[in-house]
Amino acid sequence: MAEIKDITGHKDFTYRDDASDDLYEEVMSLVQKYAEQGAITATDAVGVLQWATTTIIVMNTDFGGE
Repeated sequence: MAEIKDITGHKDFTYRDDASDDLYEEVMSLVQKYAEQGAITATDAVGVLQWATTTIIVMNTDFGGE
Protein backbone atom coordinates (compact mmCIF):
# COMPACT_ATOMS: atom_id res chain seq x y z
CA MET A 1 0.00 0.00 0.00
CA ALA A 2 1.88 3.04 -1.20
CA GLU A 3 -0.63 5.74 -0.40
CA ILE A 4 -3.37 6.29 2.18
CA LYS A 5 -6.38 7.95 0.62
CA ASP A 6 -8.28 10.57 2.57
CA ILE A 7 -11.87 9.31 2.58
CA THR A 8 -13.19 11.79 5.16
CA GLY A 9 -15.32 13.38 2.44
CA HIS A 10 -16.99 10.04 1.72
CA LYS A 11 -20.44 10.88 3.10
CA ASP A 12 -22.15 7.55 2.57
CA PHE A 13 -21.65 4.06 1.30
CA THR A 14 -23.56 3.65 -1.91
CA TYR A 15 -23.01 -0.05 -2.55
CA ARG A 16 -21.55 0.59 -6.00
CA ASP A 17 -18.65 -1.83 -5.57
CA ASP A 18 -16.27 1.01 -4.74
CA ALA A 19 -13.22 -0.29 -2.94
CA SER A 20 -13.91 1.71 0.23
CA ASP A 21 -17.52 0.49 0.32
CA ASP A 22 -16.36 -3.10 -0.14
CA LEU A 23 -13.76 -2.76 2.60
CA TYR A 24 -16.35 -1.27 4.97
CA GLU A 25 -18.75 -4.13 4.28
CA GLU A 26 -16.04 -6.77 4.82
CA VAL A 27 -14.92 -5.23 8.11
CA MET A 28 -18.47 -4.88 9.41
CA SER A 29 -19.23 -8.46 8.37
CA LEU A 30 -16.26 -9.73 10.38
CA VAL A 31 -17.21 -7.64 13.41
CA GLN A 32 -20.78 -8.94 13.28
CA LYS A 33 -19.64 -12.55 12.81
CA TYR A 34 -17.39 -12.53 15.86
CA ALA A 35 -19.87 -10.55 17.97
CA GLU A 36 -22.64 -13.06 17.21
CA GLN A 37 -20.30 -15.87 18.27
CA GLY A 38 -19.71 -14.04 21.54
CA ALA A 39 -16.00 -13.93 20.75
CA ILE A 40 -15.73 -10.12 20.92
CA THR A 41 -17.57 -7.17 22.39
CA ALA A 42 -18.14 -3.80 20.75
CA THR A 43 -15.25 -2.48 22.87
CA ASP A 44 -12.99 -5.26 21.56
CA ALA A 45 -13.94 -4.40 17.98
CA VAL A 46 -13.14 -0.72 18.49
CA GLY A 47 -9.77 -1.60 20.03
CA VAL A 48 -8.86 -3.89 17.13
CA LEU A 49 -9.89 -1.26 14.58
CA GLN A 50 -7.78 1.36 16.37
CA TRP A 51 -4.85 -1.05 16.42
CA ALA A 52 -5.30 -1.73 12.70
CA THR A 53 -5.51 2.00 11.98
CA THR A 54 -2.28 2.67 13.85
CA THR A 55 -0.55 -0.23 12.09
CA ILE A 56 -1.61 1.00 8.64
CA ILE A 57 -0.41 4.52 9.43
CA VAL A 58 2.95 3.34 10.76
CA MET A 59 3.48 0.97 7.83
CA ASN A 60 2.88 3.80 5.40
CA THR A 61 4.85 6.55 7.12
CA ASP A 62 8.37 7.48 6.09
CA PHE A 63 10.28 8.27 9.26
CA GLY A 64 13.37 9.30 7.31
CA GLY A 65 15.03 5.93 7.73
CA GLU A 66 16.03 3.42 5.12
